[in-house]
Amino acid sequence: MASPSTPGPALRWSRPPSSLQSLERGRPTEVDFLNGYVLEQAAKAGVDVPLNAALTRLIHEIEQGQRRIGPDNMDELLAAAG
Repeated sequence: MASPSTPGPALRWSRPPSSLQSLERGRPTEVDFLNGYVLEQAAKAGVDVPLNAALTRLIHEIEQGQRRIGPDNMDELLAAAG
């Protein structure tokens, strides 16, 4: 099985995304700046963005050590996507 920073055959990158690098190093990500902005703007517009909210929460849980990085997190995101 591929590690989080070594993608499987369906996903290739020359360098892992910066958020993944931060998570693997135990550092905070840019999730509040990026996804948090989307959540704020959606709330102002009265628009529900469940996938973005779930992703933001999931990343916060990883940052806080409450969740591990792994492919099983995709099930929760897919459920949020409806």
